[in-house]
Amino acid sequence: MELGVVELLIGLSVVLTWCYFKYLRNDYWIKLGIPGPKPLPIVGNFYKAAFGNISLIENVDEVYNNWKNERYYGVYLGLNPMLIINDPELTKLILVKEFNTFPSRGIYVPENDDSLQSNIFALDGHRWKVLRTHLTPLFTSGKLKHMVDLILECADNFENFLIDEVKKNNVIEIREFSAKFTTDVIGSCVFGINTNSITNEDSEFRKMGKKIFPTDGISFFKKIIREFAPGIGRVILNIRRPKFLDFFVNIISETIDHRKKNNIIRGDLVDVLKAMKDNKNEIDINLSDNILAAQAVVFFAAGFKTSSTTLSFAS
Repeated sequence: MELGVVELLIGLSVVLTWCYFKYLRNDYWIKLGIPGPKPLPIVGNFYKAAFGNISLIENVDEVYNNWKNERYYGVYLGLNPMLIINDPELTKLILVKEFNTFPSRGIYVPENDDSLQSNIFALDGHRWKVLRTHLTPLFTSGKLKHMVDLILECADNFENFLIDEVKKNNVIEIREFSAKFTTDVIGSCVFGINTNSITNEDSEFRKMGKKIFPTDGISFFKKIIREFAPGIGRVILNIRRPKFLDFFVNIISETIDHRKKNNIIRGDLVDVLKAMKDNKNEIDINLSDNILAAQAVVFFAAGFKTSSTTLSFAS
């Protein structure tokens, strides 16, 4: 039986009424007696960032400056209430003494999820603890000292490239070449691969870096949805598998196989992932190829954007 106009209007009214009381009233902090700025419907307190006027960090800083004299205050990131702590003693209490009470990072990742979300920076609880235990040895002083020589090798290649470009009187777009240099460093230190991004215009690693941090309008819209309505974002944005995840799945698998056949040990991220894969029956969390690749993606992303942006600014 087809629904009539009246039935559709009634159904729509019910949905809208539910949404209003669920999301748009934004009275969560008022009920708890916690101070904070008045939010706008749907976009919350960081509407300037939602509309693309300023960055989210600038918007957060702006709100903080208006409420920095409070010990804590409540805000809304889109539809999600968030508590901002200003008091150092409260911060210490939450992060140290009561850490077991507040382990969540505010990102919900389903238990059986093996997508890009299942990385160490998004997970919490037992899965986070297991991954952290296995990945922490990457950052011992000995491992970091070993990376210095690899970084210097990449820096020498970058320096030689710049000298050649200056001799040719070529204009250099420093942001792009800083990104290429950073890509080479991460490729060498983390993956044990010579990506050769500086001189190779077709470097796959550099292409993947652009896909992880796209700058087009559609990607900006997706970012806004993820940050301001993560529940909706999980449903509509995770339907398509990111192409760069397949790239890293293949890179990790091929590199692990190559090292096994040639008995190569470098002590980098790939070796850690290889050890986890070899002993996955002894690790009581799901360790699919996707989850291993997700750790590689997030390590690449964390080192890529921050370092290349800093180099560009310093130049």
